[in-house]
Amino acid sequence: MIIDHRKNGTAVSTKMILIEARRLAIEISITDFAGTTSWCERFMRRNGLCMGTKTTRAQKLPREYERKIIEFHKYGVS
Repeated sequence: MIIDHRKNGTAVSTKMILIEARRLAIEISITDFAGTTSWCERFMRRNGLCMGTKTTRAQKLPREYERKIIEFHKYGVS
């Protein structure tokens, strides 16, 4: 669910994860699942997920970035 939402560009919140986890727990008859925020944090850590903020603007490159890149390459070659 998380990966599908992210592929579609939809933001996923911890609240959305908890709702889905609780729904799945009910669906498979797990009655003692609390679905707390600490559970969600551990779930995300175990599965290599993190809450990142999606940005709408990219950083602007420095004015002389092309010259600096060429200088860097020349330095690396020598």
